[in-house]
Amino acid sequence: EKARQKKDVATLIDADYEFHRKIAEAAQSRYLQQAYDNILLSGPEWLAIREESFQLRASTADNHWEIFEAIKSGDPDAAEEKV
Repeated sequence: EKARQKKDVATLIDADYEFHRKIAEAAQSRYLQQAYDNILLSGPEWLAIREESFQLRASTADNHWEIFEAIKSGDPDAAEEKV
């Protein structure tokens, strides 16, 4: 939320990375964790994604928050619906 208020794209990007990393960890899938790490290290394609606008990043953060809340409440159907 602080990053959104400050329009801090770098912090939103870091939060996005951590969100996906935590999901991969929670799935307890080494394959999923490695796949995600490989995507992050893929080079130019990932760099292009990192250049997205603040508005798009903020919208993505909102969506991730909704997914997080659904997972936290133990409602996998609601989480899947938000994806």
